[in-house]
Amino acid sequence: MQYGVITYKVLISELPVLNQKSVAQKTVWIKDNYDRGLLTNEHSLYISDLINSSGQIVISRRNIFEETNIAKKIIDIFVWGYPTGGRGKNIEKCLERLNELECMCKSILNKDLSLNEYTEVIKEFRNINGLGPSTWTKFMYFFQTKIEGMPTLIFDAQREKSLKHTQFIEFQHLADLKHEKATHFPYKNISIKRVQRHMKKLGIRSIVVKKYRPHNSKKVYDKGENLLKRDFSTTKIFSSISSISTHTLRVERDYQY
Repeated sequence: MQYGVITYKVLISELPVLNQKSVAQKTVWIKDNYDRGLLTNEHSLYISDLINSSGQIVISRRNIFEETNIAKKIIDIFVWGYPTGGRGKNIEKCLERLNELECMCKSILNKDLSLNEYTEVIKEFRNINGLGPSTWTKFMYFFQTKIEGMPTLIFDAQREKSLKHTQFIEFQHLADLKHEKATHFPYKNISIKRVQRHMKKLGIRSIVVKKYRPHNSKKVYDKGENLLKRDFSTTKIFSSISSISTHTLRVERDYQY
């Protein structure tokens, strides 16, 4: 049985979202004597206050929202979003350009972007090697960026997986959404089949006007006035203008003109 998300409106409104925490092991992020750890010694100072007695880094959404130091906020987002260190060396590549990320995130802090401005911001994020949509949507969410008045949300592989279940009626039309393409704007390369599927779901039909096709006729056209009377001689340019139509007749395998 399917339900509308509105059914759980009261429950959702009471969820302690800001207190939702992510727990990461200190050994993943802080360099040890063997130089293992994602953060440099300088960057490690940003999260030293979040390490508990068990050697764990505990970060809540509230911690990130309340942080005012932009560089520290960015590192907090990485640790909160990828407690196990993420894939490969993507995070290390991003942190090598922390100064650039700091400038980008400062430019979107509490901003309400137009669609054109949003497109330009995404282009800048995509220039950072290792930085994908699942990460920069986190940046836009925690830096409280809006797009034409609408608050931005985190969209990654987990959200994509949830939407595929089509559990809630309101989200059924998003079942085919891919997290790596969801942020492409304006949308491109949309197939006719996809358009037809969405039209069918929404009950939209197109109106098609039947194309006019000329019919063969053996009658001689005699409604026009014969002004030239086959006299094509002229005394000046453009004094007589006419058109010609070619009739073809197929004889066996050849065409006669």
